Amino acid sequence: MFLTESIFTESAYGECLEKYKERLGLGSDAAGDLVSLINVTMSPWPPDSTALSDMVKGFKKIAGEEVQLVLEAEIPDHMMSKYKEKKNAKPDQFFTIANVNKEHLMDLVETGSFRARMDEGIPKPQPPSGNPQGEPVMPNPLAAGFQVKIKRVVVLETLWFDSLSSTYPEKMQFYLYGSGPGFQMDHVLKKALNAQLCANCVQVATHLNNSPLSAHQGLVRKGILIEFDRVPEHAMQPLSTNDGHDIANAPGLGFVPGARSEFTAFRDRTKNRVLTKGTLELKANLFADWYELNMDPADHH
Repeated sequence: MFLTESIFTESAYGECLEKYKERLGLGSDAAGDLVSLINVTMSPWPPDSTALSDMVKGFKKIAGEEVQLVLEAEIPDHMMSKYKEKKNAKPDQFFTIANVNKEHLMDLVETGSFRARMDEGIPKPQPPSGNPQGEPVMPNPLAAGFQVKIKRVVVLETLWFDSLSSTYPEKMQFYLYGSGPGFQMDHVLKKALNAQLCANCVQVATHLNNSPLSAHQGLVRKGILIEFDRVPEHAMQPLSTNDGHDIANAPGLGFVPGARSEFTAFRDRTKNRVLTKGTLELKANLFADWYELNMDPADHH
């Protein structure tokens, strides 16, 4: 049994692709390229009766883990001390924590804890030292084997194709959360392709006659939706990545330390009721990525 992949791009197939999507029952909002998996068996006899159904179940489980997930988690005191030491030595560097054992994402969340490793940046498999042709292996972490405890889920939004929008939002949206005075912020993913934009220690000042975020601690701790009043996401996306363009400095975005933006915060994620308005300022702890978020895992491996 062989499993192969075909990609039908909008640019190459145009109207033919639209008709094909209609015949598949994907609906009129099914924008974007279409990826098809093809199963071929070289045997004249059908495969085991459960093989294909088990394969489909596996694909559905993996697809169900395409989510935007933000967690509040806790690491041991000695690991927090180690992180602070490394961060003080390299204030502009970001660090990552990853699970050591292979697990399905939602199983990991449901369990509530996992064994982890800490790395500088996002580690990539590399050929063994002294053997450039050898099978790539993960580099040694800064630390490994410590336990991460998941305290709660802040954001859990599916990224299934049917749940995504066919257009980018009119204004750029973020999830804002934390207990202050410095808050955390993550870009809302509404459409593919997209950018991962994360900020820590965000400073917020609400406008005159608008309630401060401290008056809404319960809501903010759970995560609220905010919108940058003067950043038209629909006109900027997809962000330019030509010639190594730094998406953080995309025209009109300016996702850089010291940047200030006026925002509107909402009581819920449907934008039905305005919570408050104000101005926020980004500090040094920023992360902006295009490649990792949009890559095809099959190409990556």
